[in-house]
Amino acid sequence: AHRVRARLSRPTPESEQLADPDAGHAVRVESVAPEGLRVAYRDTSWAARLADEYQDTAVSPGDLLIIVGRKGNDLRLAPVSARTSAQPADPDLGHLVRAESVAPEGLRVAYRDTMRTGHLADEYHDTAVSPGDLLTIVGRKGNDLVLAPVPARAPARS
Repeated sequence: AHRVRARLSRPTPESEQLADPDAGHAVRVESVAPEGLRVAYRDTSWAARLADEYQDTAVSPGDLLIIVGRKGNDLRLAPVSARTSAQPADPDLGHLVRAESVAPEGLRVAYRDTMRTGHLADEYHDTAVSPGDLLTIVGRKGNDLVLAPVPARAPARS
């Protein structure tokens, strides 16, 4: 019984991510240094590092990344979209939305008590989305929201 309780009380990567309210939010890279990244999040500058599986990813100031976890006060990040440094700051970036309907011409999502149209960011165009799925706002294209899936768990290494 002791071994079973000990095993069940250990957090899994999925439970740690669900317990972290920051997971899934987008951040913009402010600076890159050998000791880590500085990112803009919640109106302040945070220390951050790429998650272990993304350590070889090139990151530049202005890049948009998504929070996949935290270690102490450092955010753990993963790439979400192509470089977007030319885009002005958007207060909607990083907010979560729920897919209400999926059609070939795009998605309908519930955001701020209204229905909005959107589509997946280019690198996620092959990702399956179902009604009820959570997505993160990573940009805009005209009046449409540009969305990325909220990672449920880290991708498997190949």
